[in-house]
Amino acid sequence: MCRPRSESGVINVLPFRMGDRIAARVDLKADRKQKRLLVLRGHAEDGIEQAECADRLADELRALADWLGLESVRVTRHGPFARCLAEALGRRAGN
Repeated sequence: MCRPRSESGVINVLPFRMGDRIAARVDLKADRKQKRLLVLRGHAEDGIEQAECADRLADELRALADWLGLESVRVTRHGPFARCLAEALGRRAGN
C-alpha cells in the first residue's frame, strides 16, 4: 500500500487534544521563505464538534507560528474540517 511521504520520507502528524481525547490531527510545514506555517492536511476525529475544534486549534497554530517566527498560518487543502480551520484562522490577525 502506498502512503504519502514528506521529502524526508517521514510522515509528521501533530495530534491536537481537547480535554482528554485527541480531537484532530494536522500535518504541518514551516515555509520559512514565505514566513508562514502551512497546514498540509487536517482531520477532525469522529464525534468532535468541528467548529469548536477549529477555533481552538487555530489559536494553537497561531501560537506555534509566533514561536517559530512565522507571520501567518495557511491551510493548503480543502475539505470540511480544512474549511472550518481556514475560517477560524481568518478571524485571527496575521493570517
